Amino acid sequence: MITTTEYKDNKRTFEKTCCYFKEKDTCYLQSFSTFEFKKNTNTEKEIRYESDSAVRFIREIKTLKNIKITNVFSWEIFPTKKPDLENAIKLIDTTYLDNKDRKIKSLHYNAKREKPWIEIFKYNKDTYSRQTIGTSRDTTLIFQRSELKKMAEKNNIDYEFYDQEYYKYKIENY
Repeated sequence: MITTTEYKDNKRTFEKTCCYFKEKDTCYLQSFSTFEFKKNTNTEKEIRYESDSAVRFIREIKTLKNIKITNVFSWEIFPTKKPDLENAIKLIDTTYLDNKDRKIKSLHYNAKREKPWIEIFKYNKDTYSRQTIGTSRDTTLIFQRSELKKMAEKNNIDYEFYDQEYYKYKIENY
């Protein structure tokens, strides 16, 4: 998989993901997203499309001082060309941030669940932990903070880097 993200003024504007076939040196488009940022409300809107341009989800993230509120309208199982918000799966996430703009706690609400599930994050110099509470798989995981992750945090880039043993990253600045 290859994901390409375009930024303007440190804000995402476009992202596409494709499956790479080495034998044919071809990348098959899997999905793409468009992003809008409204400065007056500090809201980012993402619309994720499938390769046939059907909408998979619409996500709006409103950022306050140390809180991010995410509203998602999803058609995960049946992406649609004509999104109807009344028929979407509705998800609401509230994320609390520390003074370094890192997640410290997230509450995840789903219209089908009675109570939210919770994630609690703790940071050390080279590691961080994520504790999950309120699911059938409550757990605590510990992750190494890679140099890429530290660079992204320092430059306020919202991107989650995965295990660099299995994933490769190429970052280009223009």
